[in-house]
Amino acid sequence: MLQIVEEESFRRCLADLRIEYKRLDEAMDGVRFALCRHPETFPLVLGTYIRRVRIESCVGVPDCDVWFTHDNESVRLIHLELLPS
Repeated sequence: MLQIVEEESFRRCLADLRIEYKRLDEAMDGVRFALCRHPETFPLVLGTYIRRVRIESCVGVPDCDVWFTHDNESVRLIHLELLPS
């Protein structure tokens, strides 16, 4: 199982969104669970080493993308972005 590391940029985005979306932490728990086991299953951003996981259709949580990188030891969460509604 890989270690999840939250970069400062990700933590700032998450903190800002938590104010309005109280259930965001629950959705992120599911994302962390999947990423620490199989990060390679999520799509690469074309021409980069960055991957993306999308949160969609969660009650009380906006649709958003979580951008991350990974290696053999860890998954680094680098950005959280709201999708246009």
